[in-house]
Amino acid sequence: MANKGNEQAVKLYSGTYASKALIAEVTTLGLTINASQVDVTTKDSAKWMTMLAGGGLKSLEISVGGFVSDDTQFEALQTAALNRTNDVYVYEQPLLDSGNTTPGYYEGTFQLSAFSYEAAGTGDNAYAFTATLISSGTVTYTAEAA
Repeated sequence: MANKGNEQAVKLYSGTYASKALIAEVTTLGLTINASQVDVTTKDSAKWMTMLAGGGLKSLEISVGGFVSDDTQFEALQTAALNRTNDVYVYEQPLLDSGNTTPGYYEGTFQLSAFSYEAAGTGDNAYAFTATLISSGTVTYTAEAA
């Protein structure tokens, strides 16, 4: 069964999931989970690279784009980018395909590493924006009941 409109909206919040404040509903998104490896190859590895299970660093990068028309939302993004603070964000993932993906959310501390905007030209003082958040510390994913 296909989902409509608001059921598919991707949302970015500041604060924890329990006390979240909507920053923006986004129209484009990207999610990258990074995991570096630790090479533990020895001369006994028969020339095959051997990786340490569970070793290395993990990080999460979230890229979003959309529109903001509320001054408070815009200022929150701009201030976070200018101050380079580590803030708690919640990224809500919609139900992508009712047979394959459970909706849920990522929650953790992120730094807004990039923020750009331009007047949207819609006549309602909206700004088109893009932003990139990079994790700083542990990020959790919580699946929600469909």
